Amino acid sequence: MDIKTSIAGLERTMDMMCDVSQKSPAVFLEAFQPLRMPDQTRRIIEKCVEGNLPKTFACGMLVSSMNPISIFTDPEQVAELKSQDIQVLLNYIFANPSMKNGGETWTPICIPGISEQFILHIYIRYFTVNFGILIVCTDHNSFYECKEQSEEIF
Repeated sequence: MDIKTSIAGLERTMDMMCDVSQKSPAVFLEAFQPLRMPDQTRRIIEKCVEGNLPKTFACGMLVSSMNPISIFTDPEQVAELKSQDIQVLLNYIFANPSMKNGGETWTPICIPGISEQFILHIYIRYFTVNFGILIVCTDHNSFYECKEQSEEIF
């Protein structure tokens, strides 16, 4: 068995992680830098998102470039979303530019900090080059629900 086909694309993700770690101490500090904005504005955004999430979502975020705007989780499915999980998600997306092309992407992903028992699925939709929504779900049949909810949010 040739392992090269199994890890295709991993090189770009690892290169991206190395580039980010050279420019930002967030990787070493186990942190992330949210987009700077007034607290009141962030609360308004979070209220818009809260009421429009799919039933099977585990976690997600609104992002601007490499900065989360708002992070949301289902406490029943994700006890804590760690900064490493956020970095994995952001690096995965930014290492694959086709995911930010203004369309929608539905792909399986393994995020060990969230679940080591099963593969999660991530819905990615970018409305502009630097603004999008990510929704991580436990059900592989949730694409259309995620699509509807992202349209409701925006």
